Amino acid sequence: MPIERFRPDTLPQVRGFAQVVAATGKRMVFTTAQPGVDRDGNLVGENGDYRAQARQAHLNLYAALAAAGATPADIVKMTMYVVDPSDENLEAAYAGVAEAAQEGGARATATMMFGVTRLGLEGAVYEVDAIAMVD
Repeated sequence: MPIERFRPDTLPQVRGFAQVVAATGKRMVFTTAQPGVDRDGNLVGENGDYRAQARQAHLNLYAALAAAGATPADIVKMTMYVVDPSDENLEAAYAGVAEAAQEGGARATATMMFGVTRLGLEGAVYEVDAIAMVD
């Protein structure tokens, strides 16, 4: 199942993400938004810890994908939701994302980010969902 990632020279070069992803396979996997909570549903890190919540949210995303037979490398589209996406908060969140990506073997993919005023879980500052393609 080929997944091709493109960074055209005619577009700005963005670190960590692919500008375009093309995929063929037999099965698409869609996840719901995953917050940065532990197995018991408790938020990780101190209150408002963007790094810890982003890292855990991505590890949760990878676990959700695994349940459907997908891996982080199979992700073709990812959407991140961030409360108060200031430069400082984004820097912390990106650090957590990078840690999880390194642990899980994620690859650059097409990505969107939305700044939001609130997430579904009180105190959550980061959530992520994805679409993956598998054979």
